[in-house]
Amino acid sequence: MDEIFKQLGRKGGELFNRSRWYWKSSTGDENEVIKAEYILGKNLAKDLISGISIDLNPELNELLQSVGKEMEYPLRNKKRKFHFYIHYTKDVNAYALPGGFIFITYGLLNQIKNYPDELAFVLGHEMMHVVLGHPIQRVFNGYGTKLLNVVLNKYTKMGAITKQVLGQFMTSQYSRDNEFEADAGSVTLMKSCDYNSKKSVNLLSRLEGLSKKQLKIFNYFASHPPISKRIERIGLKE
Repeated sequence: MDEIFKQLGRKGGELFNRSRWYWKSSTGDENEVIKAEYILGKNLAKDLISGISIDLNPELNELLQSVGKEMEYPLRNKKRKFHFYIHYTKDVNAYALPGGFIFITYGLLNQIKNYPDELAFVLGHEMMHVVLGHPIQRVFNGYGTKLLNVVLNKYTKMGAITKQVLGQFMTSQYSRDNEFEADAGSVTLMKSCDYNSKKSVNLLSRLEGLSKKQLKIFNYFASHPPISKRIERIGLKE
């Protein structure tokens, strides 16, 4: 795992260390904070799933779980658990909740179901958001580190607060640097799992072309940096 962060570069490592410091400052124990992050994410995922449609198609889920678990393998010593879900909507999008709860829309998965390398890039991107602390930092930005103590002390008695957190989280965005870092981390993961990382550029280019025709459903690009910049950065990473 340390090697992966070396490959991510100094900036990604600094971000991880800063996020880890925020986590530890709330309880003094990183394991407890990762546990709290997972509990929070589990509650957020439960609330989210109750309000959306989940696609249970066995073939699509088998594909999703298979690629997801392969991408998770190099990270398994990080004491994190990843869970993968298909959000049944025509929107083209993917997102991660704190704690490793990854959602990909049917609209996106249907575009890339025959291209496992491209699916690996999408999942790796969302997984690296989690590993680098981006989702929990979005929560911190809205509620502060004291929320983690609430999670640890109350566990399932979160109720209204998770609905508030979920609403704030789903309407906030990552920074441009966060997105570039997640791209770079995903490329590193793909290489470690023997996926063709160059296919990430194919995916971005193809979806960019499709988005110009159906911009309203391509939410995957709504909060991301310009595709040209992402491709340029990935090219440098290669």
